[in-house]
Amino acid sequence: MPDTAEFAEFYTANFHRIAAQLYAYLGDHAEAQDLTQEAFCRALDRWGKVSAYEDAHAWVRKVAWNLATSRLRHLRVAARHLAQQRPEHIEGPGPDRVALSRALATLPPNHRLAVVLHHLGHLSVNEIAEQQGVAEGTVRSWLSRGRSQLAEYFMEKQSPQWQAETTTAIRAPGIDQAVTGVRRRRAVRRSSIAALVVALVALPAGVAAAITPAEQATVLPSDPLFWAGPDVSITVRYVVLPGTGSGIDANVRPQLLLADSQRGWAFYDLCKVEPRNKDCSYQLGSTNDGGRTWRTANLPDVPPTTALQPIPLDGATLTFQSGANLYLTKDRGTTYREYSAKQPPKEAQLAKGGPYQLVCPGESGFEKPPRTGCAEPDLVQVGEGPVYPEPPLTGPRTSVLTGPDGRIWLWDWTVPDHEPSIMVSADGGKKWESVAIPPKDARTGSLRLSPDGQEVWLEGRARLLRLVGDTWQEQLAVSGLVPRSWAPIGAGGLALTYQEKFAFLLDGVLKIVPEIPGDGRISVLADGAISVATSGGTYLTSNPGDRRSWILLK
Repeated sequence: MPDTAEFAEFYTANFHRIAAQLYAYLGDHAEAQDLTQEAFCRALDRWGKVSAYEDAHAWVRKVAWNLATSRLRHLRVAARHLAQQRPEHIEGPGPDRVALSRALATLPPNHRLAVVLHHLGHLSVNEIAEQQGVAEGTVRSWLSRGRSQLAEYFMEKQSPQWQAETTTAIRAPGIDQAVTGVRRRRAVRRSSIAALVVALVALPAGVAAAITPAEQATVLPSDPLFWAGPDVSITVRYVVLPGTGSGIDANVRPQLLLADSQRGWAFYDLCKVEPRNKDCSYQLGSTNDGGRTWRTANLPDVPPTTALQPIPLDGATLTFQSGANLYLTKDRGTTYREYSAKQPPKEAQLAKGGPYQLVCPGESGFEKPPRTGCAEPDLVQVGEGPVYPEPPLTGPRTSVLTGPDGRIWLWDWTVPDHEPSIMVSADGGKKWESVAIPPKDARTGSLRLSPDGQEVWLEGRARLLRLVGDTWQEQLAVSGLVPRSWAPIGAGGLALTYQEKFAFLLDGVLKIVPEIPGDGRISVLADGAISVATSGGTYLTSNPGDRRSWILLK
């Protein structure tokens, strides 16, 4: 028999915190209590082993979160069923509780989680950051945004009466209530828990909890379940340049080069549908108001048959490459300056590869045709020159990525006679640290960063992983298929196209957005907005969470 006194003390000290976390995740405190009880049941059954762990609380917390994720997969059916089986409340919720619950339900999942864990679960910013595997600054951002959205509700709900209600709402149940709950859930879930009840009755009054055997839980099923999220609104905006009537050409869609949710370029290549002769041409436009209005921009002074490749840096700065020449505008296409591709301007280099790049000795990166690699490339800081001392990885298959937070990432899966390596520098390349090596089946994919640079993601064979602390954790397993396009969106979330669907991965659940085509290329813009370039136009959103309003530019 386990040491019931020791377990009782552990249970009393930790039940409220874990239940509060599940409440933030599920938005249902009764369900949170049920699943927390089930997690503690597992701990009780293995208490001799669990009690020896360095952090037994973390073990129970992980089990509880896996149970909650598993439960969400069946929520639509279970919610209707459990609503008829749960114990009735002696008193109905007060108006404050109802208003707060409704307000919390409107928040994006991570904002709601942070608000509830901090204000109801009494977790510090540091504890929430550690729990979620994100930076403290990310948690502060969630809290700030969540509190702002809850202003009309939350700021009015700080009375002692309200705090007493919310604290009581997720407390550990007493023995009488526990036994009653056991009987009800036993009828619903068809599982015998007689032995467990006997063990729990031996605990002190007010500590025992009704727990049923836990369901098998996984981070995500091998064939992900898509939840259709709430309907989204789509506003169509046509790209029409002044003087072109209803459009440039019915057979030509603009190449949209968006810098952020407000600024971007529209480039028409009419030579794609006409023979490249003196009559075909290009058109260029720009917007500063999210595509509501467009202005015509000048083009470089080149012959009509000259091929032009646009390379945008921001809403005002654009480079065209034409053979061995570059043409740079920094004033939305009013004027251009010509450069040699052998000596490109800093703006062009930043637009093409970011502030740190790997280049072959003596080359600029704008050669035609481009080099596919060299034996010993140099890591350079654009506008400054080579990084010194030289980093440990500069082989022909090394790649570099610079995050918005300034950190430099180098990775190479094919270092001769060595294990694959990932290195990171937070001081401009002066010092490098090794990062945990991912599993063998995830050593060929691309490394990607969240908009704030704090989250590191990796695409492997049939799964996506995220670096949490010093370990790679699987976030999505997809049975031999990988997303056509995917991008981290922050707060542990992804936007992705998968099985001809567009979806968000939020809090471990795939939520499909049926209104957005699944053939798109996903990008996260400078201000965190998401763009999805599809065959029918480019979809753009900057709203948080999965309840988004979209703009279709076409």
